[in-house]
Amino acid sequence: MYKYVFSFLLYLVLVISYLFTQYNNKLVVQYDYLEDSFQKSLNGAVNSFELLNDAYHNENESAMAYIIRDAGDSSLKERDKIRYRLREKFTAFYNNRKLSEFSTFHIFDKYGRSILRFHRLDKYDDFIINKRDSLKNMLLTFKSQKGFEVGEYASTYRFQYPLFYDGSFVGCYEFGIEFEAINVEMKKLFGIDNILFVDKKYIDNVSTAQTTKDRYEKVFFKDDFFYELKSNTKPKDYIDFKKSINLHNITISDKKVIRFSSNDKDYIAMFNPLNDITGKKIGFIMTFVEDNLYRTILRTFIEELVVAILLGFLVIYFVYKEIEYKKYIRNIIDTQKDILLVTDGDIIKDVNQAFLDFFSANSIREFIKQGSKCVCDRFVKEDGYLQKDMGNKSWIEYINTFKDREHIAIMKSQDGSNRYFKIEINGFSKSNDFIVIFYDVTDDLKKKKELENKAYYDNLTGVYSRERFDFFLNEKLNQKREFSLIMFDIDHFKLVNDTYGHDIGDSVLTELTKLIFEHIREEDIFARWGGEEFMIIVSLDLKNAERFAQKLRKIIELHTFKGVNHITCSFGIAEYKRYDSFEKLIKKVDKMLYLAKNSGRNCVMADKN
Repeated sequence: MYKYVFSFLLYLVLVISYLFTQYNNKLVVQYDYLEDSFQKSLNGAVNSFELLNDAYHNENESAMAYIIRDAGDSSLKERDKIRYRLREKFTAFYNNRKLSEFSTFHIFDKYGRSILRFHRLDKYDDFIINKRDSLKNMLLTFKSQKGFEVGEYASTYRFQYPLFYDGSFVGCYEFGIEFEAINVEMKKLFGIDNILFVDKKYIDNVSTAQTTKDRYEKVFFKDDFFYELKSNTKPKDYIDFKKSINLHNITISDKKVIRFSSNDKDYIAMFNPLNDITGKKIGFIMTFVEDNLYRTILRTFIEELVVAILLGFLVIYFVYKEIEYKKYIRNIIDTQKDILLVTDGDIIKDVNQAFLDFFSANSIREFIKQGSKCVCDRFVKEDGYLQKDMGNKSWIEYINTFKDREHIAIMKSQDGSNRYFKIEINGFSKSNDFIVIFYDVTDDLKKKKELENKAYYDNLTGVYSRERFDFFLNEKLNQKREFSLIMFDIDHFKLVNDTYGHDIGDSVLTELTKLIFEHIREEDIFARWGGEEFMIIVSLDLKNAERFAQKLRKIIELHTFKGVNHITCSFGIAEYKRYDSFEKLIKKVDKMLYLAKNSGRNCVMADKN
């Protein structure tokens, strides 16, 4: 009885702990929702404006570039004419869109000097590039760019486009979207409010004191930050200063999430650092939603606790050791993504869903009806891999005996392809059963094989690579047995490439290696040394190696190669002598090839010293 009471009390502790964990998880969900909503709504709002602006750019780019093509080097009088033509061409376009789609439309010459502000026609010809990092970046990259930027008259999200005439950069222009317009779109998408706060120092860099006073107001909880007066969403409408003292700690360096209360409502707010168009942090956007969690947590907690207590009584009543044991096994099996089963090595006791999915069965009974009593019946017979019977041991006895080895079995998937599984087993202390896990390592083995092929074989010809040749030659040297090294290359191969092109040259190399393969022995090691040079390791003395090389030389000479008809090769041969090092042997055979080249080519020279 005491055992059950203790278990029930422990259960209550776990339930309470779980409920508090759930509460915290709900907070995390709200934070994640807030962040996700902010990013999606911001991206959605910006993308909607970007699609419009890109369409306008494609429609008006050529005409605008043509009009301002000479503006950068024009006189003041000529620039006035250019302004007149721009206004004549685009005023109606701007007036039809300035309220709903963008608020500023600004055109610049190739030096970053203002040509025309449609939103302020009385100011032009100023070198605004001195105040605008985005223009400096535009004049360096000549590429379209977008992002927030603090301007002289507004903080806007800008879409900037370069203009080219006859392939030359002649200037650029931008559409500016005020944050309030973006906020309206964001609210349409996700129903969340956002407030833009800009660091005072970036406003001071571009605005006059009067402009700052007319357009911005200090944030009451942060003296060095401002928000725009024309914004429909104002901090003071939502934030109670007395209850929001922690807002003083907000900086633009890191993202921060806080809770605050105002007008008998709870809010969760996220402060997202805001980068300008060049990547500098210029402020932050506060995104917030009403938080009803605190007002419902007690009721929810009580309701869930009552339900948990009732369930606890029922669970305690039906908990027995055997049931707990089976449930434990079931949980282990069901949480595995890899194939997992419980077996004594012959009879399958339990499996997870991954097992059933792999064998297209709904149950163990259905799997057995397919003709397999044991999973080992499905192992593909192939040398080097785990089989049903491993000598005088069963497959599971073999794994249990050689625990330090890696055991891999092959089984066919539903599409008939072979899948490779690494197998691990764990035994139970009070039974003869084992938990067997099949880890699918097919992709890993495939990648390993691809890497080996890349390292071992030449990409063009398919013969061994130079690195693999080095390995085999060192092995031969360590064995200290009789062998010779044949080195040959194609005579005048550069002339082949120069005359017929590299594609034909590559074709000759490929055809040559195929021809050599047809006339060497299985134990000979054939590798591409580099370019048109090749190596063959043969287990022959010098005399027989020379005879073999002469045979290959004649075969090559008589063969008709596609695209070039006939080629010849020069051969050098060196026999391994005791105490020959890798470098010494290579030097000897290279010397013989050099001698063959200087003896008229298409011949064989052997080192007979």
